[in-house]
Amino acid sequence: MTDFPGRIPDVAELGLRAAAERLVSEYFARLDRADVEGLLELYADDAVLQDATGKAAIRQVILSTSAAVAGKNSPHIPTNIRAVSIDDGVAVDYTLVAYLHEGPGPYPAVAILNQRQILKRSASDGSLRIVEHRACLCSRPRSCSPSEALK
Repeated sequence: MTDFPGRIPDVAELGLRAAAERLVSEYFARLDRADVEGLLELYADDAVLQDATGKAAIRQVILSTSAAVAGKNSPHIPTNIRAVSIDDGVAVDYTLVAYLHEGPGPYPAVAILNQRQILKRSASDGSLRIVEHRACLCSRPRSCSPSEALK
């Protein structure tokens, strides 16, 4: 489906977009609580986070890069969320502002990242799951490749 300014989405599409936006908000609420198991529940079994594929690899990425998991206070604020229906799911683009309140971390005290999640319905219960998740620091072009992301 082609999306353009002024196009009026139908009710089903609005519901799908709202569910996608709620998933993004829930993702960062769980990340801020250092709820690694809760985060993994939001991913499909074969999902990709940056260059990591599958939940075991995604767990390692979260454990090695999350300030909250390291015991630091680092709230994440997703903004400018734009969810668009795609073939069999939703593409969600947003800007993330992450604040590190204490001590050094993997990012500056205030990091701004452009992120994209591709969400698809789970076969078992029909809820949305993350199948792909990419992030780029805003100091880099939005089209940076996955191998360059967050380097």
